[in-house]
Amino acid sequence: NQKAMLLMAEGKNEEALENFNMAIRCDSTYLQPLFNRAIVYCNLERYEEALKDYRRVVELDEYVVGGYYNMAIVYAMRGEWAEEERIPSIREMGAMVGVNPNTIVRSYQLLESQDIIYNKRGMGYYVKDGAVARIKENIKKEFINNELPLFKAKAEMLGISKDELTKLL
Repeated sequence: NQKAMLLMAEGKNEEALENFNMAIRCDSTYLQPLFNRAIVYCNLERYEEALKDYRRVVELDEYVVGGYYNMAIVYAMRGEWAEEERIPSIREMGAMVGVNPNTIVRSYQLLESQDIIYNKRGMGYYVKDGAVARIKENIKKEFINNELPLFKAKAEMLGISKDELTKLL
């Protein structure tokens, strides 16, 4: 899983995927490689496979709020949850994924705190206008704060100049 994480941070998604697959073959109930493989699938825009892994994660442990949160992100990114459109209620979502509604409440609270959804009192939850742009901005921040420093450090270690990188990009 560690090697796959480094590969993922370096943007080597296909290689990371192979490593996560090996880890999952060794133990199909180990949540972290499943969760991380879903992230790689999202990076590769293979959303159906990502959803399958997130569903497996929450099937193994219904208290992993990040699994539900990331499923919601995938639904929004795929356009299944359009902006200003009502999304499944807490009970509906709980029934869809087969978990206690309290777990969905925590996921929806996280989405609310990130300005992705909002609650219309008595009407349900809706995707906020601009949610997809905010999701992409959050992913961008995560990349800049977590992945880019590793990439930069490796480029410096290898003596790759800014000009060489610019040509490659």
